[in-house]
Amino acid sequence: GIESLVLDVTEFDCSNVGANTVTLTVTDVNGNEFSSSAVVTVEDNIAPAVITQDILIDLDDNGEASITADQIDAGSSDNCGIESLVLDITDFTSADVGENTVTLTVTDVNGNVSTETAIVTVGDNIPPVVITQDITVELDENGEASITPEQIDAGSTDNIAIAALTLDTSSFNCSNLGNNTVSLTVTDVNDNQASAEATVTVIDVIAPILDIQDTVTVFLDENGEATLEAATVDNGSFDNCSIESIAISEPIFFCSDEGENIVTFQATDTSGNVSTLQFVVNVVSEFGDNDGDGIKDNCDPDDDNDGIPDTEDNCPLTFNKEQFDLDGDGIGDRCDDDIDGDGILNAEDNCPEAYNPGQEDRDGDGIGDVCDLMEINVSEAFTPNGDGINDTWMIYNLESYPNTSVRVFNKWGDEVFKQTN
Repeated sequence: GIESLVLDVTEFDCSNVGANTVTLTVTDVNGNEFSSSAVVTVEDNIAPAVITQDILIDLDDNGEASITADQIDAGSSDNCGIESLVLDITDFTSADVGENTVTLTVTDVNGNVSTETAIVTVGDNIPPVVITQDITVELDENGEASITPEQIDAGSTDNIAIAALTLDTSSFNCSNLGNNTVSLTVTDVNDNQASAEATVTVIDVIAPILDIQDTVTVFLDENGEATLEAATVDNGSFDNCSIESIAISEPIFFCSDEGENIVTFQATDTSGNVSTLQFVVNVVSEFGDNDGDGIKDNCDPDDDNDGIPDTEDNCPLTFNKEQFDLDGDGIGDRCDDDIDGDGILNAEDNCPEAYNPGQEDRDGDGIGDVCDLMEINVSEAFTPNGDGINDTWMIYNLESYPNTSVRVFNKWGDEVFKQTN
């Protein structure tokens, strides 16, 4: 009978996968042994255990990203050993922004294969590169101007693509003349934004539109002058922004300008643009010609033609070559309505050429005493008693008669006074 069966190899592991020769030794009860070999084929039919993880990745400056299987593997294992980890997708572009399903394939050393999926979320966090340029814009006839983002953009870029260009300020008017800072914002297809500034220089090159009178009439004054203001000529000139000043080439006219004169009207706006237009100024003198010399009085330097310039003549409109001025008031006697300067007009003065503001006229003949030289007035009574009545005795105008003798007699005929002039 058989005493024992003994194998030389009884345990196997992953290193024994495949054909293995084993020897069976049979011993009978009498100690006789016989051995024979056999082949034990070891197989591994257990697939790897695949464990994956979801990951986030960002595209680079070129809009690209790549991953490895190790980034997806979260600790896959196998009873014998893993031979390889393989991903079906490893490269991503801007077209993959968002969630992407990838498959991790794990193969063990014995050719067993397992797969598992994971989510790769592709992100774009790189903002656009904004490039701007300064520009100059002109206001239109309404004093307005507008620009587009494309005028400010000078070649902005993004690692993927630009979705929108926007400006913080796109409209301008007269209040914006000069340099204005604007901001250009660039948004890419993944909502990343970046901004940069530029200078918009607003200018006005449109000159004022003139509306003026064709003809203006001015009248020379007593000095032979006339003035004209630009505002009088203007009928409502207009500028797309505003007119800073208006002027005319000849604002003052003289006697030599009598008649039609061609004058230039000029308007300047706040940007220095200038418009000009000519019009006619008709200069008129309505004054008479006192001395009949053909020169109007306001233009005649000697209106009375007496050889004395008006500026020196004490009667510029009355011929008075002698320039007599009895009262020295600067008004010649020929044109002075109060020659003696006593405050009484000549027409009412009983002595127009003798100062007598009191107008005394003892004899009532209408000729004031100070100028009444044609008769002798003798007082008929003399009572020197101190009562204020006839206390003195006078013979008026006696001085007009030289070599005169005066004799006074009392009521009895006696001579009481005698004097010879």
